[in-house]
Amino acid sequence: HLDLFQEAFAELSDISAGIIQTTWSYVPCDLDGPLKLKNKEGTSAYWFSMQVVNANEAVTALEVSTDGGSSWQSTTRTYYNYFENTAGFGTSTVDVRITGASGSTVVVKDVGVSSGSEVTAGSNL
Repeated sequence: HLDLFQEAFAELSDISAGIIQTTWSYVPCDLDGPLKLKNKEGTSAYWFSMQVVNANEAVTALEVSTDGGSSWQSTTRTYYNYFENTAGFGTSTVDVRITGASGSTVVVKDVGVSSGSEVTAGSNL
């Protein structure tokens, strides 16, 4: 199901209807430009929270490596669309691997984990 803001719901039906039957499907985004990785305010070596922005397809996973890509650690997606590890990764930079719904991946090396910072990847999914 889809949860919509009132303004969006009002485009489909009278708000008093509450729940309505509808169908929907994913459509290609065809966004220009590479992915962006945005750290949530408060992100540090001891609390990790990162959002993937500008993705051409649904992001299914964000993994972090602290050893140059030899091993990858998973993160947990939050309801507010950030990928988190509440214990952090204990370092000021990490490598990040983003996986899309198609299975394609983008790896971004040496990403800082400072509060509110943003990094632009070299490509998109």
